[in-house]
Amino acid sequence: MLLESSASSFSWNPVANNIMATISTKPCVKVWNIAKPDEPLFNIDISTKPFHVAWNYDGSLLAAPCDKNKKKGFKRKMLRVIDPRVGKVVAEAKCH
Repeated sequence: MLLESSASSFSWNPVANNIMATISTKPCVKVWNIAKPDEPLFNIDISTKPFHVAWNYDGSLLAAPCDKNKKKGFKRKMLRVIDPRVGKVVAEAKCH
């Protein structure tokens, strides 16, 4: 449930009313319809914890910068591009 979740960052879809994306302490991005907040529309596993989430200009993709391989003792910032309609990462790039 959206109201019981602890979101560390969120982003409203720029073109679709009532649609938002959230991240929390888990390695996933959730997409919600706030008119029906009982369950997320999509729960997208991205394998590492994101520290922000943002939609592109037309609301078709999400960007989530993440720390990669933090458990192995080094941080390397990765940007993951997510297609929420198919529920998976469609591109990944190293960023600073």
